[in-house]
Amino acid sequence: MGQAPRILPVESKNQWFQRVEALGRSRKKRHRYGEFVVEGVRSLNQLKANPEWSIKAFFCAPSRPLSAWAQGTLRSSRARLHLELRPPLMEELSDKDDVSELLAVVEIPSR
Repeated sequence: MGQAPRILPVESKNQWFQRVEALGRSRKKRHRYGEFVVEGVRSLNQLKANPEWSIKAFFCAPSRPLSAWAQGTLRSSRARLHLELRPPLMEELSDKDDVSELLAVVEIPSR
């Protein structure tokens, strides 16, 4: 198995937060960085099932209880980084009415 992901706390609207925020709202930034944001159980399960997609980072708010699904997703993660946000920051990034447990930053394949 690969190297364990690096865990980074995100306490403020730092560079990681700002990057995900920009990816979520700007097609130009997605194109420039070659990345996009994925959230939602169904979308993340499809992403995990396809090894062709490279997950760069997962974002979560671990101070809130995570479901067994989210815990399992993080344990089996291929991502290089796991960023742990404070709940208000996760709420700002999530596009869902019920805040997502996980967000993923994914590399856009070259083809």
